[in-house]
Amino acid sequence: MKINKITLLLLTIITLLGCEDESSDNNVFTKHPMSIGTSWTYEKIWTINTYKSPTSDSIISSYTTKINGTIRIDKDTIINKTKLLVFRTQEVANNDTSTRFQYFNMDKEGLKCYAYKNEEIVLPNIDTIGSNEIFIYNTPVLWIKYPLTLNSEWISDTSDDNGISITKKVIGTDTLLINNQKHACLKITYIYPSGYTNQSTTQWISKVGLLKEESSSGTVVVNPYKFEASIQMKVLSVSIK
Repeated sequence: MKINKITLLLLTIITLLGCEDESSDNNVFTKHPMSIGTSWTYEKIWTINTYKSPTSDSIISSYTTKINGTIRIDKDTIINKTKLLVFRTQEVANNDTSTRFQYFNMDKEGLKCYAYKNEEIVLPNIDTIGSNEIFIYNTPVLWIKYPLTLNSEWISDTSDDNGISITKKVIGTDTLLINNQKHACLKITYIYPSGYTNQSTTQWISKVGLLKEESSSGTVVVNPYKFEASIQMKVLSVSIK
């Protein structure tokens, strides 16, 4: 009987320690889901506010569009001798459908984007929007640095491809409820280079990937008005394969 009590005590201690370890790992994410068939469905609200004048805070009109989207890891492929996974994003807004593709790889640094493609769309009048060409980055872009922790900060740089260099920094933690399931998230802000006035992006990333994003494209002045555009995106469901 004495041995059984000691054994039970040891098992209880091990269980408690295991629970503490699991809790402490809530703010450390070591990898991104990379299995073919994994998908994320989301809703995006795109808003454009029109202000009375370039210096006014009075909104005279607001235009809002709801977008339903799905991101799915479709298949693998090889580009420049590197095995990549094809992430297909499809969005539907006002009965119009758009599709784009991004080509990702996970290495010891984190999730990297090697290339992208916008699906070609042919309109009824035979005009063409987009391109079916795959655009390959000169240097792969570090999308998310792993392991992702409260101290993470990194540069996501597309400047070699006429893009910009953005610093991404973890600024805190949060918990999101997705499909009745709680997800611990790290909250990330984008630090844009000088010249990108009032432009902002905040993301919530969990162990199952990006779950929420809020962004503003800043202000545009077309006399006599001022315009501001913003996007709010939230994932509705996740299917991990």
